[in-house]
Amino acid sequence: MPSKLYYVRGGPHLWISSLLHKRGALTTAKIWEEFQRDKTTNPDDIQSKTYLKAKILSQMEAEGKIARARAPDLPQYKYGGWKVRPSRAFKNTAPDVLAQLRPLPNVRRRDYLEYLQENGIEFPKKDHRIE
Repeated sequence: MPSKLYYVRGGPHLWISSLLHKRGALTTAKIWEEFQRDKTTNPDDIQSKTYLKAKILSQMEAEGKIARARAPDLPQYKYGGWKVRPSRAFKNTAPDVLAQLRPLPNVRRRDYLEYLQENGIEFPKKDHRIE
């Protein structure tokens, strides 16, 4: 176990978490379509839709980063899509990466809140608990 905190700055988990945070609940098919459209991503990160479903999304669900939810494009199925759980998905994400997301994720981490204060970014103050 490393003694220093290592921040996540990229990779498929962060990309999917950011997409779900920005767009809301999406199905696996929509996530795959967005990945193919996005020219800023590395095509080797997610090789196929099957790989996305079997490896990445199932691992993210097991880690608690995402949860099943009703997706707008498949309303007939109660759990046909995925939604992000920000407190888990952005747990080790670098504060500068989180500050670039819109809307700002509701993550109560001391380093993240300090980064926002230092850079003059307004954060909605509903809850003052810090994790």
